[in-house]
Amino acid sequence: MPKKNTRRQEGPLRFVTYLRCSSDDQAEKDYSTIDTQRSITREYVAQRGGQLIEEYVDEGRSGTTLDRPGWKRLLADAQTRRFDVVVASYMSRLGRGKAFTIAEYELEKHDVRVEMVREQFAD
Repeated sequence: MPKKNTRRQEGPLRFVTYLRCSSDDQAEKDYSTIDTQRSITREYVAQRGGQLIEEYVDEGRSGTTLDRPGWKRLLADAQTRRFDVVVASYMSRLGRGKAFTIAEYELEKHDVRVEMVREQFAD
Protein backbone atom coordinates (compact mmCIF):
# COMPACT_ATOMS: atom_id res chain seq x y z
CA MET A 1 0.00 0.00 0.00
CA PRO A 2 1.55 3.35 -0.99
CA LYS A 3 2.36 5.76 1.80
CA LYS A 4 0.32 8.95 1.68
CA ASN A 5 2.14 12.19 1.03
CA THR A 6 3.07 13.62 4.42
CA ARG A 7 5.10 16.54 3.16
CA ARG A 8 3.96 19.88 4.42
CA GLN A 9 4.42 23.29 2.90
CA GLU A 10 7.75 25.09 3.31
CA GLY A 11 8.11 27.82 5.94
CA PRO A 12 7.04 28.13 9.57
CA LEU A 13 4.72 25.58 11.12
CA ARG A 14 1.07 26.45 10.62
CA PHE A 15 -0.78 26.46 13.93
CA VAL A 16 -4.43 26.67 14.86
CA THR A 17 -5.85 27.06 18.32
CA TYR A 18 -8.84 25.21 19.70
CA LEU A 19 -10.74 26.84 22.56
CA ARG A 20 -13.62 25.18 24.39
CA CYS A 21 -15.44 25.62 27.63
CA SER A 22 -18.63 24.23 29.05
CA SER A 23 -21.03 26.71 30.58
CA ASP A 24 -19.91 25.47 34.03
CA ASP A 25 -16.25 26.21 33.18
CA GLN A 26 -17.08 29.70 31.96
CA ALA A 27 -18.88 30.49 35.21
CA GLU A 28 -15.78 29.56 37.23
CA LYS A 29 -13.68 32.32 35.60
CA ASP A 30 -10.55 30.19 35.86
CA TYR A 31 -7.95 28.84 33.42
CA SER A 32 -10.64 27.43 31.18
CA THR A 33 -12.38 30.65 30.12
CA ILE A 34 -12.20 31.35 26.40
CA ASP A 35 -10.27 34.60 26.92
CA THR A 36 -7.68 32.90 29.15
CA GLN A 37 -7.27 30.00 26.72
CA ARG A 38 -6.88 32.46 23.82
CA SER A 39 -4.10 34.30 25.63
CA ILE A 40 -2.27 31.11 26.62
CA THR A 41 -2.44 29.47 23.20
CA ARG A 42 -1.51 32.57 21.21
CA GLU A 43 1.54 33.13 23.40
CA TYR A 44 2.54 29.49 22.88
CA VAL A 45 2.36 29.83 19.08
CA ALA A 46 4.32 33.10 19.15
CA GLN A 47 7.08 31.56 21.29
CA ARG A 48 7.52 28.83 18.70
CA GLY A 49 7.71 31.24 15.78
CA GLY A 50 4.70 29.60 14.17
CA GLN A 51 2.09 31.08 11.90
CA LEU A 52 -1.37 31.29 13.51
CA ILE A 53 -3.81 30.27 10.78
CA GLU A 54 -7.14 30.04 12.58
CA GLU A 55 -8.92 29.90 15.91
CA TYR A 56 -11.72 27.40 16.48
CA VAL A 57 -14.09 27.99 19.39
CA ASP A 58 -16.80 25.91 21.02
CA GLU A 59 -18.15 27.98 23.88
CA GLY A 60 -20.69 26.39 26.19
CA ARG A 61 -20.10 22.90 24.71
CA SER A 62 -19.37 19.68 26.55
CA GLY A 63 -16.02 18.01 26.03
CA THR A 64 -17.51 14.52 26.27
CA THR A 65 -18.81 14.61 22.68
CA LEU A 66 -17.28 15.61 19.36
CA ASP A 67 -20.63 16.89 18.12
CA ARG A 68 -19.44 20.49 18.28
CA PRO A 69 -19.47 22.98 15.38
CA GLY A 70 -15.96 24.36 16.01
CA TRP A 71 -14.49 20.86 16.22
CA LYS A 72 -16.26 19.79 13.01
CA ARG A 73 -14.88 22.83 11.16
CA LEU A 74 -11.38 22.15 12.55
CA LEU A 75 -11.50 18.53 11.39
CA ALA A 76 -12.72 19.54 7.92
CA ASP A 77 -9.80 21.97 7.62
CA ALA A 78 -7.37 19.29 8.87
CA GLN A 79 -8.56 17.01 6.06
CA THR A 80 -7.44 19.63 3.54
CA ARG A 81 -4.08 19.97 5.37
CA ARG A 82 -4.64 23.65 6.05
CA PHE A 83 -2.41 23.49 9.15
CA ASP A 84 0.21 21.35 10.90
CA VAL A 85 -0.48 21.69 14.64
CA VAL A 86 -3.53 22.14 16.86
CA VAL A 87 -2.82 23.90 20.15
CA ALA A 88 -5.08 23.65 23.19
CA SER A 89 -4.39 24.94 26.68
CA TYR A 90 -5.19 21.57 28.31
CA MET A 91 -6.08 18.13 26.97
CA SER A 92 -9.62 18.44 28.34
CA ARG A 93 -10.26 21.47 26.14
CA LEU A 94 -10.01 19.31 23.01
CA GLY A 95 -12.06 16.52 24.54
CA ARG A 96 -12.70 14.64 27.75
CA GLY A 97 -11.97 10.92 28.07
CA LYS A 98 -12.64 8.94 24.92
CA ALA A 99 -13.54 12.11 23.02
CA PHE A 100 -9.92 13.30 23.33
CA THR A 101 -8.54 9.97 22.14
CA ILE A 102 -10.83 9.97 19.11
CA ALA A 103 -10.07 13.63 18.32
CA GLU A 104 -6.32 13.06 18.47
CA TYR A 105 -6.64 9.92 16.31
CA GLU A 106 -8.71 11.76 13.68
CA LEU A 107 -6.18 14.58 13.48
CA GLU A 108 -3.19 12.22 13.29
CA LYS A 109 -4.80 10.55 10.25
CA HIS A 110 -4.23 13.87 8.46
CA ASP A 111 -0.69 14.36 9.80
CA VAL A 112 -1.80 17.03 12.27
CA ARG A 113 -0.07 17.09 15.64
CA VAL A 114 -1.83 18.05 18.88
CA GLU A 115 0.09 20.10 21.47
CA MET A 116 -1.10 21.14 24.90
CA VAL A 117 0.35 24.27 26.46
CA ARG A 118 -0.01 23.31 30.12
CA GLU A 119 0.38 19.51 29.91
CA GLN A 120 3.16 17.48 28.35
CA PHE A 121 2.73 13.81 27.52
CA ALA A 122 5.06 11.25 25.98
CA ASP A 123 4.05 8.27 23.83
